Amino acid sequence: MTTPKTLPFVYAVTDCQRSIFFEPGYRYEVAEEDPERGRFRIGTDWQSWEKDGDIGFQDWQRVEAEEEVPPGVFELGLSVPEVRKVISILRDTREQVAGIDRDKHDGERAAFEYWFATAPRVGGDDSGIDPRDIVASYAGLDAGAYDAAKALSIESLESLDSASDMPPRLSGFAANFMRGLERPKPMRDGKQVRGVTDLRDPILIKTLMDLEHLGIDPTQNAAKGVKKPETDGKSTCGAMLVCWALKGVESRLNPSTLQKMWSNKEGRRIRAEYDNMPG
Repeated sequence: MTTPKTLPFVYAVTDCQRSIFFEPGYRYEVAEEDPERGRFRIGTDWQSWEKDGDIGFQDWQRVEAEEEVPPGVFELGLSVPEVRKVISILRDTREQVAGIDRDKHDGERAAFEYWFATAPRVGGDDSGIDPRDIVASYAGLDAGAYDAAKALSIESLESLDSASDMPPRLSGFAANFMRGLERPKPMRDGKQVRGVTDLRDPILIKTLMDLEHLGIDPTQNAAKGVKKPETDGKSTCGAMLVCWALKGVESRLNPSTLQKMWSNKEGRRIRAEYDNMPG
């Protein structure tokens, strides 16, 4: 029996911005359909295919497409639903890596840090530490914290009343900024990172973890002291699938590099962070 080279997928596409949660023109994979009632589900909520003209409802178009099955996946003994899940995971990874934007990332980080420093504390704060000082303490290490601390300093200096109440670390940052303190560059283990690898690598590690949950080994490397059969060395692993999915996006990435990333100190740290996340 020959294995299929493609599998059919159904997507929902909207052409209007009636909700901040949906991007016009983006293809959202449909998880479930209810043909009798003319509706579908992307995540947990059901949507309607019908265009009823009501401004309170999102209009959707149903789109069918064939997606390529990654090489060697069916040989791993996965079911068709599991292969579909692999395709979805790899598609999302490609979109995330292709869409990495350093400026956008730093801007979102700065917005969060600013909100953290200025948002009202529910029930008060008995720690005695000014939140602005917490942000300022990271300003020399993180570009987002630097931008947030700069905005906080400008606001304080523009107001004579609050300028005299600037907490010590924020005051120190403001002084250092005026002396020429440079915006920090992304670092890893004391070295400046190359490109956007610090933003890319967590995405790749998380993808390998998701594939591992489906029974796909992240690497072809056997554990120390364990000898694998010769046939195992020819099987498809997660690193090979990720590199296949990123063709044309990450041309320099190869399975060997990704396997080392999975096993090295930074890879283990990223995996530990994901393992410790709730849910």
